[in-house]
Amino acid sequence: MRNAFDIGPYKEGFLMKKGHFRRNWNNRFFRIEPDNTLAYYKDANLSKLCGTINIKGSIIHIKHPSDDHFQIEDTIKGKLTFIRADCNLTMREWVDVIQQISRSISPDSEAKEPEDE
Repeated sequence: MRNAFDIGPYKEGFLMKKGHFRRNWNNRFFRIEPDNTLAYYKDANLSKLCGTINIKGSIIHIKHPSDDHFQIEDTIKGKLTFIRADCNLTMREWVDVIQQISRSISPDSEAKEPEDE
């Protein structure tokens, strides 16, 4: 199985995530993990994992190209996560890496290897 470290892009840093229950924005440390999930932590020390977002086959939604926020649609869980960066450039960097991984590793690409006959 290929992962983010095999194809090159790797990223970590602070972003804001909109809460699912309390709809406020929370500062979280995001990191692309070897299993191609986007994990988010309470702080950069990775002391408390707050959650993960599957980016295999995910869909990125951006309302306007100049925005500093985007949405990740986890097509496996059917969950939409709202994320905001400190600027448009940072947002584009994250979106580019996530889209590259999402396109390179679709959920179907993990099918079994052909068996020898």
